[in-house]
Amino acid sequence: MIRIGVDIGGTNIGMGIVSSTEILHKSSESFSKDGGVSGCCDRIFAQAQALLQKCGYTLDDVDCVGAAVPGSVNRDRGIVINAYNLGFHDAPLREELQKRFADKIVDVLNDADAAANAELSGGVLKGMKTAVCITLGTGLGFGLIIDGKLFCGGMGHGTEGGHMIMKHNGYKCTCGDRGCAETLCSATALMIKTRRAVKGRTDSILWQNRRSLNAKVVFECAGRGDELALRIIDEYTDALSDYVASLMNLFDPEAVCVGGGISAAGELLFEPLVRKTDEKCFFKDHGQVLRAHFLNDAGIIGAVSEMKGE
Repeated sequence: MIRIGVDIGGTNIGMGIVSSTEILHKSSESFSKDGGVSGCCDRIFAQAQALLQKCGYTLDDVDCVGAAVPGSVNRDRGIVINAYNLGFHDAPLREELQKRFADKIVDVLNDADAAANAELSGGVLKGMKTAVCITLGTGLGFGLIIDGKLFCGGMGHGTEGGHMIMKHNGYKCTCGDRGCAETLCSATALMIKTRRAVKGRTDSILWQNRRSLNAKVVFECAGRGDELALRIIDEYTDALSDYVASLMNLFDPEAVCVGGGISAAGELLFEPLVRKTDEKCFFKDHGQVLRAHFLNDAGIIGAVSEMKGE
């Protein structure tokens, strides 16, 4: 039997046919807000049917369906409390998916929680009792492992570490507050900083690439020794290391695992991040800062890694 993992993002819906922690086949379709949660679930079901047919499976071969969402989730109820990028608020996602997948076991969880699940089940956090997983993308995702299990909040609302306030009266966040960690440490925050800094800097390689700027380009320019790109990354890793050191001080975890698109930058990100975190931690013998193993596949794998079929 197989499982279907779904990673719902603000731009695309990633989907995979999963066995254990391996994706056998996957697909991606554009995300649309048309029709709200019901329309989204219609498209997920159609995408699943197409993927199964393409790979020679049917719904009878499927045990479980898990969906990862970039927002706060009450996992017990299967409700997406707030997913601002998707336009989901108090959305009964599990109920809507269950209508379409009938007798299959269906689960819904936060995407960073899914990433933490993936890393715990077969990635860099395997065997650990206490760990944090953060994902750096459009937002800043946060998953917490306590006693070897995913911790989903004391009142079932989840754990929104990306909305810890780091800077009083700082930049406005998508959640409506100001100065959230997400406004300083996400890939979006890096790009806002870059676009502000590059204006008029005709001496920078970043300026030459200003029409195609993204996080990957910033790190590539830094790797080529561009002074402005190096300064931007230095400032970015200053903020990110503040955040990671604070997590170390708060939870005393065995590791903080860093995933999401920016983690693909490798040593250009991790060398200064590890060094600066080490300087800022209250505990001298603190946990490790690790690069995530599953990267862009973490949501798909983690959405079903805890589920047990019938």
